Amino acid sequence: MGGSAGAACSAGKVCTMGSCLTSCLAPVIACSGVCVDPRFDPGHCGSCNACPAVANAVNYCLSSTCGVASCSANFADCNGAFVDGCEVSLLTNNSNCGTCGKICGAGTTCSAGSCVSTSRIVGGTISGLTGGTLILRNNGAGDLSLTANGPFMFAVPVAQGSPYAVTVLQHPTAQVCVVTNGSGVAGAADISNVATVTCAPSILTNGSFESAFTGWTLARVSGTANCGGASIVSSGTTLSTNSSVFESIANAQLVLSYSSSALPRTYTALAGNGSSIAVLYTANCPEQTRASQVFTIPAGATLLSFAVQYSSGITMTDGSQAVTVRLFDAATNALLSTLYNAGSGSPSAAPMTAVSVNVAALGGRSVRLELDVPGLNNPLYAAFDAFLLQ
Repeated sequence: MGGSAGAACSAGKVCTMGSCLTSCLAPVIACSGVCVDPRFDPGHCGSCNACPAVANAVNYCLSSTCGVASCSANFADCNGAFVDGCEVSLLTNNSNCGTCGKICGAGTTCSAGSCVSTSRIVGGTISGLTGGTLILRNNGAGDLSLTANGPFMFAVPVAQGSPYAVTVLQHPTAQVCVVTNGSGVAGAADISNVATVTCAPSILTNGSFESAFTGWTLARVSGTANCGGASIVSSGTTLSTNSSVFESIANAQLVLSYSSSALPRTYTALAGNGSSIAVLYTANCPEQTRASQVFTIPAGATLLSFAVQYSSGITMTDGSQAVTVRLFDAATNALLSTLYNAGSGSPSAAPMTAVSVNVAALGGRSVRLELDVPGLNNPLYAAFDAFLLQ
């Protein structure tokens, strides 16, 4: 258009400042029949081409060069490069948190424009604890000893995005504690109620033998010499020939007067399970010593765990000696499961070894747990500890 409204410039002329001229006056240039200033026009910056659209930005043209005029809310052009516009989110960028150049250090992250800690406290609540010491651990470490109900928290935090797993290292005396909701991945907040630890009386009575043989039935079930026995010893005790022990079947002191390669032997309780160990033994005579207990495996119980150690005066190859842990039906005496068996073909000795057996299929059954140590003409000693049903 030129001159008056609606009038078009004739061929070969361009419109500038309301007049039709044969050319644009420098530094103005003609673009599509219109004179434009390429120094300042973002639609024709440096040429007849417009500045390209870039992310999160309103652009401008200055000295024939495209640039960022302004950024969308919470974005910034921290590198000064027009090509990527306002490339940084100030809400979440760890190198430009809240403003360009603000770096979030180790153990922190940028959240809502501020550097915040990524360390997450792991804790929960204990209920049902009636006495003794409960020891929890997280991710296999950071042991936490607890003696009362209520909230708890581990001293060592977990980094956001890292896994946590709260487990029981040691159950309190005569109780079993179960952790629910104890594992996951740490999120954006502390984990104050991740683990609910509920303690209840143990189904098995006196599984770690801290109260002598309370809850267990002792017997010599074969032979006539009455030379087998059952004793409680403290963790770290070494039994040798001529050691004096209290024998619980006869309820009297007994001197281990017979010499055997089964002795001396040191007995150490399984870590985290008190300080007492049950030792069942036979001497140089045909005998079988037994400890047993009757209980009902509740529905939902999955594991029966325990620890066992033994030493024999001979290599156990002739079938005359054995160490067995078995479950029988309490009503019918039918064998339900052999949990442990060291007999013919087994080595003459084994250190204290943890054993765990799945008993979920026996949920709801009334069972008799039997620990048997039969011998013939050579001494055999077997130590037991930490029976736990959970």
